[in-house]
Amino acid sequence: MPSPRLILFDIDGTILLTRGAGRIMLSEAFQSVTGREVTIDGVAFAGRTDQSIAYDVAARNGIDGSAAADVVPRALSVYESRWRQDWATIGVERLPGVEDLILRLAEQPHVHLALVTGNIRDVAYHKLKCVALDQFFLDGAFGCDSADRNQLPEIAVTRMQEHNSVSYHASDIIVVGDTPRDVECARTVGASVVAVCTGHYSREDLEEAGADIVLDSLHAHTNVYDYLANGVAA
Repeated sequence: MPSPRLILFDIDGTILLTRGAGRIMLSEAFQSVTGREVTIDGVAFAGRTDQSIAYDVAARNGIDGSAAADVVPRALSVYESRWRQDWATIGVERLPGVEDLILRLAEQPHVHLALVTGNIRDVAYHKLKCVALDQFFLDGAFGCDSADRNQLPEIAVTRMQEHNSVSYHASDIIVVGDTPRDVECARTVGASVVAVCTGHYSREDLEEAGADIVLDSLHAHTNVYDYLANGVAA
């Protein structure tokens, strides 16, 4: 039996696209909690945790200190509620090649799939449910675990080692993502990175960030399956 491999998937821009639905719902959640119009203009979303994004939204709208500490958790709770209620009607798009790749990886007993995502846990699984892929990810690390994305891979590795009663070598851990922040966080546990240009970043951006493999998409890349599943050079 090959040594156990842990593949940590990002969600937004890697597995699926929400076409701005998350931005709209987070803005509406803040409006619901504060009772006034809010703006998300100038707030970066890609590759960040929901917590860090929400605190930036609060600051952008003049909410800081103890007020932010009160408003942000309530806004994120409303945000999660919107996803829970509306996931079946939100036009989430599964990205090309993702389903086939995940199905093939899930068939291999030595390959363990997990998440490293800035989404809070329930929102992560609501989004995956939209594209019928939620059942393939036992656990991982989420934006509710830490506002700092760089802390998430270690949390995910620890959880999956406990779930599966194994120890993962750094050489057997791979992060699949679409932003330079995915590359940066992967390096905190010595993981390698497969980066896809299906989000907001170009091939040049991802190569400059140091991704080990950069692809236009995950569609029809059988050699990437071999790399993820068996460590065969792609």
